[in-house]
Amino acid sequence: MNASTLEKRKKELHEKINAQCKQFPGMKLVIKDKKLINERDELSCIEMINSLLCYDCVGFKNAEEVMQKEEKSDFNYLKTYVEKLGRERVVELIQEQIDSIDHVESGAFYNSIVWKT
Repeated sequence: MNASTLEKRKKELHEKINAQCKQFPGMKLVIKDKKLINERDELSCIEMINSLLCYDCVGFKNAEEVMQKEEKSDFNYLKTYVEKLGRERVVELIQEQIDSIDHVESGAFYNSIVWKT
């Protein structure tokens, strides 16, 4: 999922959540819809994966290698997502992102990912 698609999906999710808020004005929103919770967690996970692929795991072509590197890290950035989504789903998301990247330009900035078209 490229950056523009990710931003579009995040906006759509935000609109769905806001629509629920309008049903209960003045109350703090507690998202009970498991589908919305899962979508929010997956989009957040994809953002973290993109950061890892840009900064920490540049050039990795195998999702399992990324996951193993993270599991050995003191700062396992994917741990929360593994707990929420399951290890298998996180590995799938990593591979989807790897497969969507054409290359990462030098400079290691988040916007240095060049997506396949």
